[in-house]
Amino acid sequence: MKRTKDKVKIKKTKKRQRLESSEGIDVSLQDLERALKIDKHALDEGLECQADLFYMVARECALFVSRQDSASQQQKEVEAAVDQGIRRQLDPNEKVTEANIEARRRTHPDSGVPG
Repeated sequence: MKRTKDKVKIKKTKKRQRLESSEGIDVSLQDLERALKIDKHALDEGLECQADLFYMVARECALFVSRQDSASQQQKEVEAAVDQGIRRQLDPNEKVTEANIEARRRTHPDSGVPG
């Protein structure tokens, strides 16, 4: 016996249409917080929007973490290159502590760390 599902048209609210049309556009956290307000007389509509809002926040979080990881990795690579440059310029007979190299790295213009 073959089962068929009846196609049910979901009535889209203005809030849901606005969220769908904003796909690909940066949405601020304040916009999402305002969209979370649920009308207690329209709980079904609020339930439908909740999943979309969760997805949008989760996606923005994932993008932020990805950008943060990338920036952190780039900073580590620059710091390593600066550290190597400092060590190459040192006189082999000069005694230098790790703290001294760290201080030189922090004050180096390419390190990006304020001195």
